[in-house]
Amino acid sequence: MKTLIIIIINVFVLIMLAVMVFYTVSGEVSLSFAKLYFAMTFIFYVCLALLCTYIEHTNKRIVLN
Repeated sequence: MKTLIIIIINVFVLIMLAVMVFYTVSGEVSLSFAKLYFAMTFIFYVCLALLCTYIEHTNKRIVLN
C-alpha cells in the first residue's frame, strides 16, 4: 500500500516536471521560476525519502517490541 502511494506521487511529480520543462523550453515560464520549482521538487523528494525511512524504522521498532 505504501509503495503504491509512493509510485503515484512519483508519477505525478515526474509529469509536473515534464510540463515545467516543456514550458521552460518554449519560453512561457521564466528560468528563475523553473529553478525555484525544481528546487522545491528536490526538497519534496528528500522529505518524502526521510519520511519513508522514519516510518519503516518505526514499524520495525514496533514489531521488535
